[in-house]
Amino acid sequence: MFEFFFKYPRAVFSKGEFVLLGAWPKWVLAIFLLAAAGGLAWLIRTRLPQASPHVRNWKAGAIWMLQFTMAAFLLILLWQPAILVAELRPQQNIIAVLLDDSRSMAISENGATRESQAVKTLESGVLDELQKKFQIRLYRVDGRLARIATLDELKTAAPAPATRLGDGLKQLAGEAADLPIGAVMLLSDGDDNSGGIDLETISTFRSRRIPVHTVGFGLEQAPRDIEVDDAIVPPRALADSRLAAKVSFHQRGYAGQKAMLTVRDSDKALAAREITLAPDGQVQNETLLFNAGPAGSKNLQFTIDPLPGEENRANNGVTRLVNVESSKRRILYVEGEPRWEYKFIRRAEQDDRIVTVVSMLRTSENKIYRQGISDPKELADGFPSRVEELFDYQALVVGSVEASYFTAAQQELIQQFVDRRGGGLLLLGGRASLGDGGWGVSSLADLLPVVLPNKKGTFHRDPATVELSPVGADNIITRLVEDPARNAERWKKLPYLMDYQEVGTPKPGAVVLAEMNVGSRKLPLLITQNYGRGRTAVLATGGTWRWQIKPTRNSGSNCFAGSLRTRRGASLRRCQARCCLTMAVSVFQLKYGTKIICRQPTPMLRRISSGREAPRLKLN
Repeated sequence: MFEFFFKYPRAVFSKGEFVLLGAWPKWVLAIFLLAAAGGLAWLIRTRLPQASPHVRNWKAGAIWMLQFTMAAFLLILLWQPAILVAELRPQQNIIAVLLDDSRSMAISENGATRESQAVKTLESGVLDELQKKFQIRLYRVDGRLARIATLDELKTAAPAPATRLGDGLKQLAGEAADLPIGAVMLLSDGDDNSGGIDLETISTFRSRRIPVHTVGFGLEQAPRDIEVDDAIVPPRALADSRLAAKVSFHQRGYAGQKAMLTVRDSDKALAAREITLAPDGQVQNETLLFNAGPAGSKNLQFTIDPLPGEENRANNGVTRLVNVESSKRRILYVEGEPRWEYKFIRRAEQDDRIVTVVSMLRTSENKIYRQGISDPKELADGFPSRVEELFDYQALVVGSVEASYFTAAQQELIQQFVDRRGGGLLLLGGRASLGDGGWGVSSLADLLPVVLPNKKGTFHRDPATVELSPVGADNIITRLVEDPARNAERWKKLPYLMDYQEVGTPKPGAVVLAEMNVGSRKLPLLITQNYGRGRTAVLATGGTWRWQIKPTRNSGSNCFAGSLRTRRGASLRRCQARCCLTMAVSVFQLKYGTKIICRQPTPMLRRISSGREAPRLKLN
């Protein structure tokens, strides 16, 4: 019926472009239409007094609309309206045929592989029909796009482990700028594990009006299959650092069963974890902790061991490249007064091979005591006042220091250190820090992950117990043991803090990792947020040094899990209060991983208030 009235099918009008072929410009048509509308309105208005009374209402407007529609229709016909449809010209356009040649196309279904089914489809007459009208270019696409002369070349090439359809189409879009490519035919199972097709590639094909016709092969859902979708792991890490990889996968046919998730460096297994598979089709995320090992580039394979009856075992893993670096990380620690926290932070890192702590301690109004400096001139004039001086560090820890200690230029430099440099800033609790130090009304207030209370007296020398928030229970910064439930219980067994500080309200983009129980109140202890390229955090206490000793005989490690790295196989006895340094490096760049280091306590701390020696602890 549509073609009877309009001569052409509906698809022509939906895909075609409406054009006017008349010689006169379109603006002349617009003037004529306005003139017709105005002239007909004036004519009807002048004749209304002579017309019948029942016409002097909305009917006059309807008459004007009908007359104007007829006049507009006649005027448009004078401009020769037409539908412009793009059509490929025989033997002058190229049809690009892309055949997926990745490992997933080698999966056998119904007695033949997916690739052989695709080749059979092309050889059954499809290519012959296309070659009668167009030029044909054959391509194989897996990890990259490569042109082939015949389909026989697919049989001799080794299948690639990954499918990058997006990269292949992007490369073809670049070639389309110099070739008269009229259409693309893509034969694939759709298994792209490179992140998909970006908007730039799609826009390129759309702007050049090149259609992409897809032909799918393989089952949409395998009845029994486990597929690893992605593994998110830091691209860089410190040597011997503790890394956390987030592996996402889904499965069908194995809901509720156990499977082994493993990370390997070549043939060496770095870590393995038994997991329980989620319901069919549901994307499951699991975190795997492992040691980065010595410096060098590493190809890490994240795999799930195949289960009995699994049809496709080729998609059970993904590979990620991690560059492990051996360069040292330098932390600048600024403390406003001598206190226990400063002493034990210095001791916790004094023998570390990767992290160097450079500290400046204010001993009097105009004097500072420097430690860990690499040059006699370093920090000789106090806190850095130039970009090249401060940017030489990767993280900044500020203890019990008021904001007014830093000049306006230095405060601006700290802001740029986090925003531009991508450094980490950690503020510790103290009687001259945070709210009591005027940080909430300084120019650095935007850096903080909390809105500090606008009052004094926020620092209290009263005990407070610690526990993790729901977010902190599974966060690598606060990870003591891999199991989240055991991790939360371990934190509850930490010795109580001797002081705490009220830090106000966390900002909307901040994350509370740990909390304090003060009487019947629950206050934030460890809060962090991203800021520009870097990260900032607040640790609302100056008493983490008490986590040095755990006064129970058969307990495990109390180390702060967000520390730089962990030494496996070492004979660990007691744990240092590493909270400050570990958060400083973690807020610098969490992508550098974590490692726990526990030091042997000094003889002075081996004695408790009763005068007896504290028991030594064996750590799990």
